[in-house]
Amino acid sequence: MFIAFELLDGSQKTIPHYSVLRIRPTVFNYEPDNAVMIQFDNRQNFSREPLDDLVERFHRQAPMARLTMLNGAPVWVSVHRVLDVNPPNTVIHNPRAKAIVNFRTDINGSIPLDGVFSSVLETVGETEAILNSAL
Repeated sequence: MFIAFELLDGSQKTIPHYSVLRIRPTVFNYEPDNAVMIQFDNRQNFSREPLDDLVERFHRQAPMARLTMLNGAPVWVSVHRVLDVNPPNTVIHNPRAKAIVNFRTDINGSIPLDGVFSSVLETVGETEAILNSAL
């Protein structure tokens, strides 16, 4: 299945449902204001479509779980693209992180998608329970 969404310039982008990693509102100063970031594999696009509409559309094809970024903003992750959930490494991760969600290269793979992870406020146990309940 392919999922289409509207980019900032009004054009349409279509991606395979299994390629999405995460969806979140834009929150960083280098991102467009009032937009949604859709990350798939090592790429990302931005959309002005309502966040809830996009999450629902993707969730119908690829189960999405809502977690909380370190700034309190929501991030929806594709459950099938999560490789594992680990406690943060105090040397390299933000001290506010309670769990690190690592992503895999594809939905069936065991190879980590290098450098792509989400630091979240939920504990490892809470994160695993949220991911499991989204299935």
